[in-house]
Amino acid sequence: MKTYPEINAKSSKLKSSNAFDERSEMPVGSVPKTDDTRIRAKLIRKGSDIFVDIREYVENERYTGPTKKGIRFHSENFDAFTELVGRIGKVLSGGVGII
Repeated sequence: MKTYPEINAKSSKLKSSNAFDERSEMPVGSVPKTDDTRIRAKLIRKGSDIFVDIREYVENERYTGPTKKGIRFHSENFDAFTELVGRIGKVLSGGVGII
């Protein structure tokens, strides 16, 4: 089973590793959503392409595993995604109005 490091304000940095070069998926981290659901992030290698996958992951009596609720996009779009998340943070903090 892959391990997903807990992400919080105090541990937002991950140790760099070359392990991803040797396998097709690399867990990056997770944050809690509910008692039995977490939001997990991982990188997926398909050939020479790398994708970012952010998905709900459920652990309960009926089902344990990823769900269809999530997003996967090419790593080339990661900077645009982080800019979008930054805008969300500014709006939530009251610094910027909705565009």
